[in-house]
Amino acid sequence: MQIAYHDGDWKAAVEMLEKILVQARSLGEWNELNGLAHGVDLRRATRDYVGAATDLKRAVSLYQADDMFWEARVRPQGVMIYFDLGEPEKAADHLEYRRKALIGGEDWLGRAGPIWVPKRS
Repeated sequence: MQIAYHDGDWKAAVEMLEKILVQARSLGEWNELNGLAHGVDLRRATRDYVGAATDLKRAVSLYQADDMFWEARVRPQGVMIYFDLGEPEKAADHLEYRRKALIGGEDWLGRAGPIWVPKRS
């Protein structure tokens, strides 16, 4: 799926994503989370913002709020998706949630960049 995605073959990538998600659900939460995170990126690239938001909601439901790996992977996606959907209050919720964690000093394992977006005055 990633090769098709990076080659811009959206149709093939979406078809593969659907197969990956079916298989991943039987393999456990981590596998499904990984597939969903890639799916959010793909759906956003293909302008399927509603599908991306659906995948995002499912992903957030699969991990605990103290799981910094998934928080760092998924929350920035939420900011972008809800911005794309024209729902800035939901985007702000995802952004503010993560900014509080960054201020708290958690180790974001090199994934803090998408969250440290400068506030505009």
